[in-house]
Amino acid sequence: MSADIEVKYQGDLYCDINYLPGDYQIKTSVKNNDFFSPVDLLAAALASCTVSNVAYSAEGRMPIDTKDISATVEKSVEDKPVPHVSALKVTVTIKNSGQLSDKDKMILEKSADTCKVRNSIYKQIDITSEIVFA
Repeated sequence: MSADIEVKYQGDLYCDINYLPGDYQIKTSVKNNDFFSPVDLLAAALASCTVSNVAYSAEGRMPIDTKDISATVEKSVEDKPVPHVSALKVTVTIKNSGQLSDKDKMILEKSADTCKVRNSIYKQIDITSEIVFA
């Protein structure tokens, strides 16, 4: 197993995260709202994984443009007994979905609940997902 991600602390509660295979970098901060926080990255990972699963299930098999699929995520954080993420709610929106059958919709709803991120954290965090067919 090799390291795919390297985190360098930059001081003042900032970190640089390097994705080594692609030489890509993002910054995090737990102090200000100028960058993603680590909790934001957790929420974003869940939403990205969910919307990717939905798009993968639809792509080439259903009468929609997968570029019309997007997601938002709401996070709830509690302080007791220790600071933790208590809930994440992912809302996937599929625009121009009028031609989807009930079976297509059911397949997409099930695919939203099967991403690797969700399956990795589902016992610790209350996760809900909803698909809005617009």
